Amino acid sequence: MLRSWVANKEKIIAQLKGTFRSRRQYVPLKEPALEDELDMEFDKARKKGWKVSKKWIIRHARAIYARLYPHRVVTLKGAPNKKVYLGFKFSTGWYNGFKRRKNISLRCSTKRA
Repeated sequence: MLRSWVANKEKIIAQLKGTFRSRRQYVPLKEPALEDELDMEFDKARKKGWKVSKKWIIRHARAIYARLYPHRVVTLKGAPNKKVYLGFKFSTGWYNGFKRRKNISLRCSTKRA
């Protein structure tokens, strides 16, 4: 580790203060159309004054995904309300990344006006 720091001293010094050096290269978005449409729905809900939570975002993301890619959504035979989304996981990592990419901050509800 120290050897690589000494070898790359000029590169390290030339970096801007506070930059994050990732070992992974930039990974392009898997479903940019989904995120753009979800961001528009989020803005509409906020303008109407609706409460937006993590469940709201995931629920609407799944609905948009099913509408955009119906061939990737499989309904289970035994449970008609249970669906399997192929090729995309609505994980916590995706959720946090979506909020960061779209500059979304969930507001906490209070009793103060």
